[in-house]
Amino acid sequence: MRKGATEYYIDALARKRTNVDAKIALKKTGQQVLDDILVEFYQAQAVEDHKRAVYAYREADAFRDRVAFVGVELEIPGNYDRMYEDVKSIYVSELYQSANEQLEEEDYEAATAILDEIKDLSPAFKDVQQLSKMAFQEPLYRQGLELYEENKYREAYYIFASINQKGSYKDSRSLQEICQENGKYTVGLVEIKNSSGSNGADEALASAIAREVLNSNDPFLRLLDRSQTELLLKEQ
Repeated sequence: MRKGATEYYIDALARKRTNVDAKIALKKTGQQVLDDILVEFYQAQAVEDHKRAVYAYREADAFRDRVAFVGVELEIPGNYDRMYEDVKSIYVSELYQSANEQLEEEDYEAATAILDEIKDLSPAFKDVQQLSKMAFQEPLYRQGLELYEENKYREAYYIFASINQKGSYKDSRSLQEICQENGKYTVGLVEIKNSSGSNGADEALASAIAREVLNSNDPFLRLLDRSQTELLLKEQ
């Protein structure tokens, strides 16, 4: 009931900030809704349900900000801020331990989910950024290495490229370069016979073909110009 009324007043003030009656009503009902959420936080932290406490407080904080956006200030007692920081510190430490356990078991997907939660709650916590990077890159690195060893250079190249977008990992950058070199194929332009009767049509067509090939941005493509192609054909 209170939440429904609160939403009504928020909507009214979003449409008309000078609605004094809506401001007065929102101040009263909004504070009641906020206090209900804070009770949830207090009870959760009292029984050491750290996760429930953390997310109850975050809900309260987000609600206060949302109401403030339409011009009404609600109150969260100062001691609740300190209680939240304490319980958040405990919860993040629990998450950190769990993430390391998942990494030891090489469950990188589970570890990534936990590390993402830590980064959301406390981005600068210990080495969470480095661990998150490793949890993302290590399984990809192993996949790329397996493809490389199977001589599947082009598939491996794109795996290493995705790793290197977030910064190189182990020897991923040099492996990407090796895969690109080993996966290259050569395209040559042969002479085009002009039977159209239009002077320069052969050159224009050859240039257009070369341009389209180069614009493909294929990392494995090596294009020979006509002189190189003719030399290669003579050698063969």
